[in-house]
Amino acid sequence: MLFTSYKYAVFVVVAFSLYYLASRLSRGRHLQNLALLLLSYLFYALWDWRWCCLLTGVTASGYVGAAVLARVQAQRSRGLILLGVLLVDLGALGAFKYFSPVPSPADGTSCRSCSSAALSTMPPLETASVRSTGV
Repeated sequence: MLFTSYKYAVFVVVAFSLYYLASRLSRGRHLQNLALLLLSYLFYALWDWRWCCLLTGVTASGYVGAAVLARVQAQRSRGLILLGVLLVDLGALGAFKYFSPVPSPADGTSCRSCSSAALSTMPPLETASVRSTGV
């Protein structure tokens, strides 16, 4: 689902409506947070359901990190826990960005299958730049 598509516009309207409805149905933010989490999973599943595995791991690391942070009082320990969670999340992002086992729905290939021959077919930067008007 591209951000410039009508499908995305409909998804955003439905997502905001459900989030607003969740805020009206409960006094706390638990229902809102659950709605936001489920809508995130739905968004990724609409693109490619296999991305939900990555989202599950990142969600679990953030949840466990927050639970541990709630129990720890020492500032130094809290900083190390936060750093650990950030490294896990950014590591997952980097691994899936550069060594993705999930093919891209856009072109049916993964990052590992890109070759230098494919990159050489890209137009040079000069053709993509703004041409001077001679002024």
